Amino acid sequence: MHSNEKEVSDLSQYVNPFVGTEGDGNTYPGAVAPFGLVQLSPDTNIKDWEADAGYRYKDSTLYGFSMTHFSGTGCPDLGDFLFVPSVGHLKFRPVVTSKPDSGYITPFSHSQEQASPGYYSVYLPQYKIQVELTATERAGMLKFTFPKSDSANVMLDLAHVLQWKVIWSHLRIENKQLVTGFHMVHGWAKERYLYFAARFSAPFEQCGIMNGGKPVFYNTYRFTSKYESSGTDIQFYARYHTGNQQVIMVKVGISAVSAANALQNLDAEIPGWDFDKVVAQTRTTWNQELHKMSIEGNNEQKETFYTSLYHAFLLPSVYSDVNGEYRGLDQNIHTAKDFTDYTTFSLWDTYRALDPLFNLIQAKRTADMVKSMLAHYDQSVDHLLPIWSFYKMIIRKATCRKRGQNYG
Repeated sequence: MHSNEKEVSDLSQYVNPFVGTEGDGNTYPGAVAPFGLVQLSPDTNIKDWEADAGYRYKDSTLYGFSMTHFSGTGCPDLGDFLFVPSVGHLKFRPVVTSKPDSGYITPFSHSQEQASPGYYSVYLPQYKIQVELTATERAGMLKFTFPKSDSANVMLDLAHVLQWKVIWSHLRIENKQLVTGFHMVHGWAKERYLYFAARFSAPFEQCGIMNGGKPVFYNTYRFTSKYESSGTDIQFYARYHTGNQQVIMVKVGISAVSAANALQNLDAEIPGWDFDKVVAQTRTTWNQELHKMSIEGNNEQKETFYTSLYHAFLLPSVYSDVNGEYRGLDQNIHTAKDFTDYTTFSLWDTYRALDPLFNLIQAKRTADMVKSMLAHYDQSVDHLLPIWSFYKMIIRKATCRKRGQNYG
């Protein structure tokens, strides 16, 4: 293949995921497949409205890396299942701004950060850890390259979400490499369930669960297991002795139905441990999508165009699992027959331009999205089509911040 042919085939080289990561209605730079349910990305901010996607380019510290993120919305949400790598003393609480050493947060620099379709990496100098992320539709993969240490940690915080509140969660250590669980979030959607299954590449040398800031331990009184816990403030940790540049990977599947489905999604989409292979497969998928439109122009014009097309293909998200199951608006489990169910429809924003574009270049997905909306109608007790809904929770009314008007 001649170099100019390679340039034409690899349109992903013109995409810059850092574009749009500053200001209200921002996006994230992390790893995502086209229309993927998993958006694996760093969280630098968990409260501010100008960091709706969890990442704000002007920030110089990050909390960790969570599995789900909005793109281009006017309100923060998601940020499910935060993974925090570290070395040394474990911290289980997010940092308090006035007390930098009070919790987990770590500095980073944009000079040691990279992003491209389906891939993200950053170096954490405080811990000398290289972090790399990639994703498929329903699963993600985190690759941590640790320094030599007798206390290399990977912590998972189920209490972490952007802006809102976890109202219940459950975590279970299935074996020495597999952890499963879920949390329910009271946020923009009032009762949102999300399940996960996280498989580690190396057996835990030490592991444990924290509940409300206290270790969970075996207790014969009303039997308490150290391998399982429920509550509103749950964290899991795994510890290792690592050699210099030793890699520990975690691959994570998610589902709105069950932990079993999350594991099925994971094993179907990332069956092995070849991180580079997953990156390449997702890059290929992105190129197939980006090739639906071609332009002539200089590099700057191509970067502007294909970065915009990339952002257009982030949402709506695939919602049904690999077995076709999904949690419906009525909170029952349904099976999408002969279509893929989608979620996150910001229809009052997208009907003008994005949806007409999809009619032209995403015909199959558009048909599935329409069927998803009709399923939403069938499951609605009021028989309503969605206006702004995600994870099948309908948002019927909103307040216009500028004019103070209600509309829906």
